[in-house]
Amino acid sequence: MPETASKNSTRFQALCESVEHDLLGRFRVGERLPSERQLARTFGVSPVTIARVLQKLSTDGVLYRVPSSGSFLCENQPVRVAHVPLTVDQPARKPETRSVSAAAGETRGPAVAAAPSLAGKQIAVIAQLNRYSPGLENEGHARHMTVSCLERLIQLLGGSTTLVNTENYLSEAIPEAVERLVQRGVGGIIVLLEEKHEHNIWMMEILRQQFLAETPICISYIRTSPGDQWPFNSVTLDSAHGMFEAVRHLKNLGHRRIWYMGLDDAYTGRWHARRVEAFRRAMFVSGLDVPSGAIISSNSGTGDCLWPVIGCDCANQLMAFDELPTAVIAANDQMAIPFIERLTECSHRAARQLSVVGFDDTHDALLVGLTTFHVPTYEVANEAVRLLSISNSSGLGESILDVAIRPTIVIRTSTFAPMS
Repeated sequence: MPETASKNSTRFQALCESVEHDLLGRFRVGERLPSERQLARTFGVSPVTIARVLQKLSTDGVLYRVPSSGSFLCENQPVRVAHVPLTVDQPARKPETRSVSAAAGETRGPAVAAAPSLAGKQIAVIAQLNRYSPGLENEGHARHMTVSCLERLIQLLGGSTTLVNTENYLSEAIPEAVERLVQRGVGGIIVLLEEKHEHNIWMMEILRQQFLAETPICISYIRTSPGDQWPFNSVTLDSAHGMFEAVRHLKNLGHRRIWYMGLDDAYTGRWHARRVEAFRRAMFVSGLDVPSGAIISSNSGTGDCLWPVIGCDCANQLMAFDELPTAVIAANDQMAIPFIERLTECSHRAARQLSVVGFDDTHDALLVGLTTFHVPTYEVANEAVRLLSISNSSGLGESILDVAIRPTIVIRTSTFAPMS
């Protein structure tokens, strides 16, 4: 009985954390939250359970409840920081990597006081944010949510933010824009690094030079996958862990023929190669083979706005095979959903028999029941702000931290046991 009670308590705590991360990532302070019935449906639990979760979050100071009106996010959020509290006075250490699970209780800890105040400091946030277009509402969803969380957290610590949207610059102009930013003497810089774009490498080189200058600026950066190591504290979205979880989930359902599909062009080649490597490694560890043809890639089109075209192209490639997989892992939701729609449009047997996993947990993924991975944007932003606050200023190779944030699988109806 005690063991069962302990497991139930752990599950409830994980659910509370998952609901908290989701609400903080999607809603602003004072904005009305979904009803208990809607939240219960979203997280696949009973209304009674979600009511207990909201009551706990209310006690923790995350939200407040108004009778007959609903629930709302509190203005003074308890800022979560991970691991052992660090301070600027802490002795230098060798570079290290730490993992944070968004679904577990590892990320809860001391509040704002654990990090030095950013009071009066202007923090520059460098990111590529696309304008929403019809049919592309989910493009860059995680980046938008991360920037929003960064703004709120920095404000809680007494600072202010300046956004540098690299979408507004030609590639050649980005390094110059960053250089002007440095000359203005901002109190710190947080970069959302899209490593698939070459101009970001130039930008990071300029920042590296500034970091090694006589009067360095504190810098931290967020990246979507492991890659080149820069001499700044960093937060990495551990997409490789997501790949392992996807393969494990599908294997537990009984799948053995699992394929991967992604985008492979001049801009995303390195990013695609890392995803493929993670897929192969996950399959190997799971004791599964990766046969010829199991990696479907497309370079149909250019730019970030053609994921639907890429998803359709991957579906056309798959339908050309005689022996089909029973499950497919897609690089993201934006290509997974058009992939499914194309199979259905062609009345192909795979539309009914194929399990599909996406990545990003976009709004459309919820609507169509796509199994996917939730990107814990609040945890990512929180770690970036914390690492900025403790950023070492003594030069390359000193106390560089890389915190890996693990995405959480959200299981929906698009994955099921293979049909015989």
